[in-house]
Amino acid sequence: MTTPLIIGIVCGIIGATYGAIAMGVGIYTIGFFSILGFILDVSWSLINSVGALVWLIVCLVTDSGAVDPTDDSQRSGTFVFARNPRGGPYGATTIGTCIAGGWCSHEETHVWQARLFGPAYFLTYVVSYGLNVIFRLCTFQVGDISLEGYYRICMEDWAYAAGALSGGDIDWGMWLLWFTLTALYVGLLVTLVVGFALKLLVVGFIGLGGIVLYSIIRALCPRPAGQGS
Repeated sequence: MTTPLIIGIVCGIIGATYGAIAMGVGIYTIGFFSILGFILDVSWSLINSVGALVWLIVCLVTDSGAVDPTDDSQRSGTFVFARNPRGGPYGATTIGTCIAGGWCSHEETHVWQARLFGPAYFLTYVVSYGLNVIFRLCTFQVGDISLEGYYRICMEDWAYAAGALSGGDIDWGMWLLWFTLTALYVGLLVTLVVGFALKLLVVGFIGLGGIVLYSIIRALCPRPAGQGS
């Protein structure tokens, strides 16, 4: 019982620290989505909240221009900075609840992705990107391979299709479609890992086969309209 107790205490301290900072800045408000977001941020999505604190420090150190909370950012429960320290072709970068590059429904979608998928979010994002690059190469599509792999990450497909790069418009039909496809992707990835970890080879190969099939299809399909900025 010692190890679970220690883990619980550490998680409690991290959650309390995150909560104190977030409440001090005033990123949450009294409302259903804001309260739900806070509960998830200090529990199921705590690992993403740790990432948000790290990204928050980076944004502060690089003087990225903290933006005062607005109705939109408080509803979504997010720290917002005007500029993205990451630079390059990416207008904004969101880690956990910290958005650098300005609030929009595209970035808010990433915030809720992390909340919904919790510990699996970042792993899925990285795996999806890596497989996209591999299968783009395997299908002899090598042009601008890094960006093309990025645009086909299941989380990015979802955010680009459902959200807007400026403003708060959301296409709920596309939101639900890509939530379903992303949940399928995450389910296949979990099936792969658990199957091989428990030496259930049939289960593991089902997950592997599903991931490979998804990746091949996605590599061969073009970006949806709206991607590319």
